[in-house]
Amino acid sequence: MSHQVHLFSGGIIRCAHCGFAVTGERIRRNLLDGSVREHVYYRCANNSKPDEHPPMRWREGDLAEMFVEEFKTFVMPTEIAQWFRASIQTAFADVGELLRQKKQALAKRRTELVGMQDRLLNGYLAGAIEQTVFQAKAADLKVEIAKVEEALARATVCDPDAPVRALALFDFSQQLVDVWHRSNSEEKRQVLDCVSLNRTVTAASLCVTKRKPFDWIAERPFLKNGRGGGI
Repeated sequence: MSHQVHLFSGGIIRCAHCGFAVTGERIRRNLLDGSVREHVYYRCANNSKPDEHPPMRWREGDLAEMFVEEFKTFVMPTEIAQWFRASIQTAFADVGELLRQKKQALAKRRTELVGMQDRLLNGYLAGAIEQTVFQAKAADLKVEIAKVEEALARATVCDPDAPVRALALFDFSQQLVDVWHRSNSEEKRQVLDCVSLNRTVTAASLCVTKRKPFDWIAERPFLKNGRGGGI
């Protein structure tokens, strides 16, 4: 058996029956024409399986094809994909406009509060306001100004690259089958880690727990109650 790390070894996939990682082994068969045919098979690495543990043996090509079928669940029809991509752009544009309006309103409120501070101080210096009243109102204004400035700071924190990243992630999900086919083993392992949290196999099936938002893209809840219902 080869000591190299096979595509699905090293904990990338685990046995659904006992939780052990699956391990790969390369089988070489000598053919009559003198050539050698190689296949990589995977089995549960648990060498102390209970009696009820079913036998499990997968060819690498079969597992790879099952992952490709999982990736195909991300792919939307062209019309839907175009609409969804436009919806992402519109959503970020709407958020940007809301933030702009919020910052504008907060800046206006801060100006009003600073003006109230000035008028309060002038009234106190002119003797029109008693010291106890001045101190109480000054403390209230100070607290309110601090809250407004904190809210303004939060509203200002906006990642300008977020729309680009969101679109890139969506495009990646739509192209993932092609990405997989042109990737080497290490890149494929990175792809699996990127899109899924857990990957388990039984003797008959593969179960993939997808990461967010890939699970959302695959399930498409926004289409269940009519287009745009979840946008």
